[in-house]
Amino acid sequence: MTVADDTIAAELRRQIAARAPRSLCPSEVARALGSDWRPLMPRVRAVAAAQPWVSVTQRGRPVDARTARGPIRLALAVPDPLPFGTTGARFVAATAAAAVWRVTQGDGTEAALKVYLRGDPGNEASGVNWLRAHSDRGAARLLAAYGAAQLIDWLPGPTLGDIARGGDIARADALLGAAAARLHTAPPPTVRGLTPQAAQLDDLAGRSHRTDRTRALFGRATDLGRALLDSAPADVPLHGDLHHDNVILTGDGPRVFDPKGLRGDPAYELANALRNPRGCSTETADPARVTARIALWTPALGVAPERLLQWGAVKCALSIAWRGRDGAVGDDSELPRLDMLLDLAGG
Repeated sequence: MTVADDTIAAELRRQIAARAPRSLCPSEVARALGSDWRPLMPRVRAVAAAQPWVSVTQRGRPVDARTARGPIRLALAVPDPLPFGTTGARFVAATAAAAVWRVTQGDGTEAALKVYLRGDPGNEASGVNWLRAHSDRGAARLLAAYGAAQLIDWLPGPTLGDIARGGDIARADALLGAAAARLHTAPPPTVRGLTPQAAQLDDLAGRSHRTDRTRALFGRATDLGRALLDSAPADVPLHGDLHHDNVILTGDGPRVFDPKGLRGDPAYELANALRNPRGCSTETADPARVTARIALWTPALGVAPERLLQWGAVKCALSIAWRGRDGAVGDDSELPRLDMLLDLAGG
């Protein structure tokens, strides 16, 4: 069985992020990559050894994954405090893309240290410029950025996703709309180096499909996305991934973080929020809830209701596409949501 090193690294990121701050055995990664997993073990160890964000230990002591004999454990490594001079890193959260640590700065104040596990910010690279331009509009303050790391103001408080999962999704939706309205206060700021929104739509084309159902749904979403791009009424800076779990309610109000940093149609800004927050799938799958959100959020953005709904369907298709392995789209838990959104949007 042939498995590319990039595929092994991606599985390492997925599993180590999901397990953090606890450790795992390399065999768990190998088993996820194929039934004939034992021959993969040396490669898994070698790839793990090449990742600066992976800590390799044996009986609690650091070892080289390539040469250590006997069982080893893999975990998320505590980040190097350089070049920011921070101390006392405490693990907060991790995804397959990045890990966040709560750290103390030299002046005693706290900050969030975000480290990108791939070694660079990837599709969030232009988010740095977006953050700097929106710090007076409710975005988290970027303190410093260097290579694969960013130092950001520590934001105390629950995410809007936490509020929704706590049973008050209506309040969370209202706060999200208020945060979006503040970000999009006219006139829009001048921000250089943002990624054109159209670049994301390229990810819908050229996908292979394992079922006729996904092929048909993606065909509808792709046509809808192209029509929206052709008729975009404005070209403005966008957070690009604005949803409940990317907004924290602080004592000073909602604060937004983790932008992609796009430029495009303002109606796209809350498209991803229609399928969020996680943990509220019953509510977000309800067509009545979708309709209520459209009515709440379109005045905040100053956009046409049908455009937000249509972008919501396109963004749902993009999320499914990004989860597909090797460029192929198969059965996915969000296909019913995509079908529902396309029907509501008339796409």
